[in-house]
Amino acid sequence: MAKQLDTKTIELLTALFNGTKSASRLTPFQAVSLAEQGLVSVSSGNLKTTSKARRAMARHENSLTQNRVNQALSYFLGTHMRPGV
Repeated sequence: MAKQLDTKTIELLTALFNGTKSASRLTPFQAVSLAEQGLVSVSSGNLKTTSKARRAMARHENSLTQNRVNQALSYFLGTHMRPGV
């Protein structure tokens, strides 16, 4: 199973993918941290997100979706189930 990314890493990757933060605006610490995790690489002198980063973000989005479905189902069952059924 793939390692879960921490909240700061998720926020940073989200900003990179959304375009609200460019790779050139990363601090050295952020760039090194992402590179050590294999989430960014250098290509022709430019930082680029890797396929590992895209997969990690897809897993995160799937997890968020699953959590929303679980909450909705729990609410529905909690309001519509009768005791003893």
